[in-house]
Amino acid sequence: MILVRDIGFISAFWGGFSAFFSAWQLCIMQISPFFIAFTVGYYLTNAKHSKVPIKSHIIVCAGYIVFFTIVFAFLAIPRFGISRYFFYYKEILKIGAALFIGLSAFFLIIFGLLKKWRVNNLLSLVGGILLGVSLAVSYSPCITPAMSEIMNFAGKRANVMKGFYLMLAYGAGLSISFTVTGTIIAIALKHLIKKSSVINAIIVFSSLVLFALTFMLLSGWMSNYKSLLVGLFL
Repeated sequence: MILVRDIGFISAFWGGFSAFFSAWQLCIMQISPFFIAFTVGYYLTNAKHSKVPIKSHIIVCAGYIVFFTIVFAFLAIPRFGISRYFFYYKEILKIGAALFIGLSAFFLIIFGLLKKWRVNNLLSLVGGILLGVSLAVSYSPCITPAMSEIMNFAGKRANVMKGFYLMLAYGAGLSISFTVTGTIIAIALKHLIKKSSVINAIIVFSSLVLFALTFMLLSGWMSNYKSLLVGLFL
């Protein structure tokens, strides 16, 4: 018999947030290294062109958190029309995600190493939104204990909406854990490393990590990558 209970919003949020810092990270690594690579590359690139890089960084992360959370919840609780749309077009959405992530990697190299740019808050927000959607459709989550409880709870028709809101809380916790970790790493690197050649090398490395995700999404190797991670976890 499956126990169905409302775990509450705080527990749902903490379940998502804490999963990042637990053994479940081996499964979350489907997307976490790529978001952190983007965060580090974007912050270091932005720091070259802005005296206050954290402002644009916060805007990007806010767009990512909100839209990753929403799309993640719709995919995890497939009881809505838009959920069916996401599943039906998921392969096409993955191609779009791959192209956006590859384009992001390209621009990190161009603006991080070669050209100056003017930081635009609107473009930063749009970039964060597209990043959130891209990583959400690229992610095939392992079912953590908290996520399992939410899905069991939402399995009853009367609990669907409450279950969806709980999954939003879980997704917010998960995405915020990415953001906090990536931001701390990016700021630490900026303050600890003074040589521009090393900063440039980190930006290039971040871009290559993103190109790797693009390749896996386009080639279908993402499932092999997940199998490898799950194998390490088990």
